Amino acid sequence: MGASSPCGSCKLLRRRRAKDCIFAPYFPSHDPPKFAIVHKVFGARNVSKMLQELAIEQRADAVAYAARGGSDQDTLHSDAARVDSDTPTH
Repeated sequence: MGASSPCGSCKLLRRRRAKDCIFAPYFPSHDPPKFAIVHKVFGARNVSKMLQELAIEQRADAVAYAARGGSDQDTLHSDAARVDSDTPTH
C-alpha cells in the first residue's frame, strides 16, 4: 500500500489523502467501517479537534474508545441505573 492511498477516513469522506492527514495513523485504508462508527457518533470535525488536543501517545487509545461508540459509557450508565433501582429507600 503506497503512501498516497487514502486512509479509512478519506475513503469514507471521499477526499484525497492529505500528506498530513490526522486520521491516517488511526484509520487504515483497509478498515473504513472503523471511521464510519466514529464519524456517525462524534462527527469528523469533533474527532479531528479531539485528536489535535490530545498528546500523540494518547490518541490511539482515544480512537479505540471512540470506535466502540462510547459503549463503555453506556454500560456504566446502565449499571448505575440498575444499582439505583436495586437500592432500597428509607
